[in-house]
Amino acid sequence: MKLFYRLLGIGCLTLLLGGCLSLTPGGEGVKIVDNREDLYGCTGRSTLWASSIGQERTMVLARNEAAEAGGNTLLRDSMDDVWFYPEFNGKIYSCN
Repeated sequence: MKLFYRLLGIGCLTLLLGGCLSLTPGGEGVKIVDNREDLYGCTGRSTLWASSIGQERTMVLARNEAAEAGGNTLLRDSMDDVWFYPEFNGKIYSCN
């Protein structure tokens, strides 16, 4: 039972401190692909791991971070649900 209350407390604290998360202008230009064939002519930048509360927030965070790294395309390797914190794993690309 202690574990439950700890996790609940951590979740509430994260919600309070997390605030609103919205797409940056750069993040709006990042598209997410699931197929490597969509990466023809693209240059790999780096790998990306992102996690937040809920899938939508996680995707916003991933797109914003990809833009900050100089990319405009994300290749989704996996999207795993870990409790209420989905984890996005992928690679950042810069495509023409």
